[in-house]
Amino acid sequence: DAGQPLRIAEGAIDLAGTRMVMNPYDEAALEAALKFKDADASTEVVAVTVGGPAAADVLRTALAAGVQRAVHVVTDAVVSPLLVAQALREVAASESPDLVLLGRQTTDWSSAQVGPMLAALLGMPQVTEASSLRIQGRTIVAEHKVDNGIEAVEADLPCVVSADLRLGTLRFANLAA
Repeated sequence: DAGQPLRIAEGAIDLAGTRMVMNPYDEAALEAALKFKDADASTEVVAVTVGGPAAADVLRTALAAGVQRAVHVVTDAVVSPLLVAQALREVAASESPDLVLLGRQTTDWSSAQVGPMLAALLGMPQVTEASSLRIQGRTIVAEHKVDNGIEAVEADLPCVVSADLRLGTLRFANLAA
């Protein structure tokens, strides 16, 4: 939670007792996935997080928003972009997704590395900073911002897409469901 003060212990950030929340870029990716599910009931949305036990809060948010399943890759290691990409590669290998949606970047380190690393590890095409998405058959059609405006790109499925904030705002949890 970027709104919490940081604690430093022994020269490093101390995350003990820190509340973990989904970052806005991942929220945009999750909303896009949920919209695909809304349009096609056969679509299954699986949320994944990597981290210590506190990261389970992120999955609770995703489940409350409407995902069908959640996977928590538990680790006590320092969570780096490469560690996350490697963990997501293992989950993708067992799930065989048609589409992997994730946030463009994190709000803690702003690295914007996980999506490209994951695409490389999986040998899948990628679309970065997607601000709109639609599926046409076995192709994803996306728009993303470039220096001189908006560019439309297409990629064959399966592929990895990193979401820009313009992709959507996560819906409120459905407490009645």
